[in-house]
Amino acid sequence: MKFVRQKLIGLSLIAITVFPACLNQQEGAQTGLIEPPPEVSGLSGTADSTTQITLNWTSGGETTDKFRASYQSGSSAPADCASGTTISEGTLGASTSVAVGSLSGSVWSFRVCSINANPTPDVSDGSTVTTYLLPPNVTSLTAGSPSVTQISLSWTSGGGSTSGYRIAYQSGSSAPADCSAPQVSEGSITGTSHTIGSLTAGNQYSFRVCAINPNGDIASGTTVSGSVYLDANWTARRKLTFDNSTVSENLTNVPVLVTLNSGRIDYANVQNAGEDLRFVDADGTQLDYQIEEWNESGTSYVWVEVPQIDSSSSSDYIWMYYGNSGAVDAQNQAGVWGNNYQGVWHMEDTTPNDSLGTNNGTGNGSISSTTGKFSNGLSFSGALLTDYVSVADDSSLNISSNATVELWFRLGTTFNSSSTTSRNLISKYSDNGTLMFMALTGTDYGRGESPDGALVFKVENSNNRIFKWTSQTTWSAGTWYYVAATLNASANQSSVIYVNGADTTAGSDVLEGSDGNDLNFSANWGFGGQAVDSGNFSDLSGVSGPTASQRFFDGLMDEVRVSQVARSSNWIKAQNLSMTDAYITYGSEETP
Repeated sequence: MKFVRQKLIGLSLIAITVFPACLNQQEGAQTGLIEPPPEVSGLSGTADSTTQITLNWTSGGETTDKFRASYQSGSSAPADCASGTTISEGTLGASTSVAVGSLSGSVWSFRVCSINANPTPDVSDGSTVTTYLLPPNVTSLTAGSPSVTQISLSWTSGGGSTSGYRIAYQSGSSAPADCSAPQVSEGSITGTSHTIGSLTAGNQYSFRVCAINPNGDIASGTTVSGSVYLDANWTARRKLTFDNSTVSENLTNVPVLVTLNSGRIDYANVQNAGEDLRFVDADGTQLDYQIEEWNESGTSYVWVEVPQIDSSSSSDYIWMYYGNSGAVDAQNQAGVWGNNYQGVWHMEDTTPNDSLGTNNGTGNGSISSTTGKFSNGLSFSGALLTDYVSVADDSSLNISSNATVELWFRLGTTFNSSSTTSRNLISKYSDNGTLMFMALTGTDYGRGESPDGALVFKVENSNNRIFKWTSQTTWSAGTWYYVAATLNASANQSSVIYVNGADTTAGSDVLEGSDGNDLNFSANWGFGGQAVDSGNFSDLSGVSGPTASQRFFDGLMDEVRVSQVARSSNWIKAQNLSMTDAYITYGSEETP
């Protein structure tokens, strides 16, 4: 296309032909010449993490074909999109978003330029934005210096883009999910510590401390829990932390043994009988406890029921409070043993009381009180037909479901496969077809399945029989053993014998009839003696009649328990850890 313009110059008419390079934008496109692209709008930067920022923008449209970006550390953007670190149009294309990673430090500035499709592309001056990386989380967060109403928090800054902190908290063991609704805002915090007040006495609180940057971006935060004091009248406390790391089960309402000495409690700061002793869960709940022995000159033993100790945890804890001269005794021994225990005998004297208050024992013969595994225990001489503890028949001990029997014993002489006289530990005997016993069996025991020297557990009732024995056949003199046997009334084969917290069941002979096999029959219980299994024990020399099959224990016995559930292997393991002083770490004394 051409244009002709005529012009009179002097007396001559001159014709001028013009060939324009571009008549309009459409024709310019046909010749490869496009107007420069407009700038992007709405450029923003969002901190994704401590190392990444995402840019977003809106295209200016028109002749924009692609985008190019550049960036550098600091508050000033590169002079153009060819300076600093660049992201080429080949990478960005027509996208209006890009995540820029591998960043460090605090603040970064970006420039985004539009590019058109000319053979030699036009690049706009670009739009810029400056933004901060997400601040790192704080470290070394602690909750300390508690009083009855306040806790002091302290932490270490993560640096980076941090310009302040927020604190969110709530009662209980779980902190708020984030710091979006903090109780303490960044304007109220100076430095890397803050004291939280107006808390409820005795309660546990969980805190989240979040760093914030100048943009207002908030880190996910770091959490910690702490407990305020039970009461200002208690002047000292210690944290008792459980090592449940080898136990793969949440234990609920579990009794634990707290073993105290002068290194674990200041006896001078406790009343003479421990009246001011208190145990408090992490959430502030006061716990049931029973003092078996309080000995300010030596070792004290206290049983405490803990609501829950988490599976595989080494951080669950309770508090032990003391140092209140005006406090009165608050023991609740029945509450300690409320989780399906039917009888608990600490064997403290020759008429051992049941901690549940129902089934007290009666000593027979020449049994005597002596130093036991925990505080006192009972000594049995093995005297024929005399030395044992009897517990009268009671409906609470006629258990029509699963059951567990457990106790500690120590022998005066080693018992093994050569021992000629069996030793009865615990039994319930009605007749030869209705019985329960756990005994060390010698060569006088007539059942051929179990090896001599083994610990045997047998229950026979209603045409059913469970007969289990241990792999262990040697029991050393002077060594304390913790033994427990579980009865699964509906699946006898799954019944187990534990020794020192480990399953040592080696074999079994199970006969299951039409009825359940359980302890739901009327008979006295015996610890250390009574008839056991008249059909299989050879008659004692010089003894005739039903008593000829009785066997008696020679040694020390302590902590006898009967439960109406089959305790799990994890429960038994935890009990063994607790009763061997391998379960609790005792913290240092704290004062309000």
